[in-house]
Amino acid sequence: METEMVENILSLMSIRAYEAAGQVMQTASELILAHTFYISAIDGDTSTILKAFNRDRQFLQEGWRIPYEESYCHLVIDKSPVPLIIENNLIHPLTSDMSVTPVLGGCSFLGVPIKRRDGSIYGAFCAFDPDYYPFHAKDISLMNSLAVFFAYVLELDNTIDALKKSEAVAIRALEDNSNLMTTMTHEIRNPMNGVISMTNFLQETELSSEQSGYTEIIQSSSQALISILDNLLEYSKIESGNMELDILPFEVLFCVNQVSALFNAKALEKGIELIVEVNDAVPSILFGDENKIRQILINLLGNSVKFTQKGSITLSVDLISTEKETESVYLAFKVRDTGIGIPKLVADRLLHSFSAEDSTTPRKFYGGTGLGLAICKQLIELMDGHIWLEATGNGTCFCFDIQVSYVDQPS
Repeated sequence: METEMVENILSLMSIRAYEAAGQVMQTASELILAHTFYISAIDGDTSTILKAFNRDRQFLQEGWRIPYEESYCHLVIDKSPVPLIIENNLIHPLTSDMSVTPVLGGCSFLGVPIKRRDGSIYGAFCAFDPDYYPFHAKDISLMNSLAVFFAYVLELDNTIDALKKSEAVAIRALEDNSNLMTTMTHEIRNPMNGVISMTNFLQETELSSEQSGYTEIIQSSSQALISILDNLLEYSKIESGNMELDILPFEVLFCVNQVSALFNAKALEKGIELIVEVNDAVPSILFGDENKIRQILINLLGNSVKFTQKGSITLSVDLISTEKETESVYLAFKVRDTGIGIPKLVADRLLHSFSAEDSTTPRKFYGGTGLGLAICKQLIELMDGHIWLEATGNGTCFCFDIQVSYVDQPS
């Protein structure tokens, strides 16, 4: 695995972490009607605004750096044993004489600390309002909960940043891909699972439909990152030659029906007909790696369901040939949909690592890396097969063939 690949994935994860923070910030603005929300981090003698949300005018700007002793973040962390509420900063004893107060102007303020898992302080999550919004007990509770969420998000970003900057990552990426990926997935999964847990907690609170939409975006983005980690680990095993086939008897019809069942609910929700067709000539039981076949079908069928808004999706299996001398059976699989299709200019790039479709086309992988299809290609080649896109009038048709073994008298 090339170091560029590692850097691409880590950069993507870092971007997604901050996107999640931005979405939560917007959700907070819907639940607490203050004007401005921001996350500040302490670094030595300064306090830096990492993320900010302003309503109708810019009150605070991301990237601002303030001497720590002159920042309200300093008050939250060092001067208040509980969440700090200031009804009017112009007359409050902690803020009235601070040099930054005249710059801000009169406002109300609420701040809670952001603590790392080891108890150390990362910074503060704060809210300002120039119209003197009266902060309530429920606002404090929500701010405290979101501060825990941000602690996980920021920990994730710090983990990613450390991996990106570490010279050892580049060396190990070339020397031992499998160990690197195992370590990286473990380090990133811990804070990522924290993000998912806090999102679940947020979803259990009273939210409007719009707010629920924000949390669903965070949840899906988090799950997407976990999926990318899984794909990276799988890809690393293949690249390092550690991937082996687990040959066992399996039922073809049961396998494809099982995969189809995973997407029945989503297809029904979208009004899509999901069809499974297994040619009668296909032997009922064969020897092969059912888990890897299932993994390929889940990836292809999942993409079809994602990109098809109406019509149908057909998963079919046909027998190509049988060689009794070697007890080999060659099967052909097709996943055909009536979705938005793939432009010819980008179709050839799809089956290569990190070649998700051109972002200017309608059919995008929504932040994906294209790694799933690359893994499918390598798994298929591991089974002496090939994968390709078949020309179709509309929609998309992914085809692949594989070699499995014939079972004369299955028990």
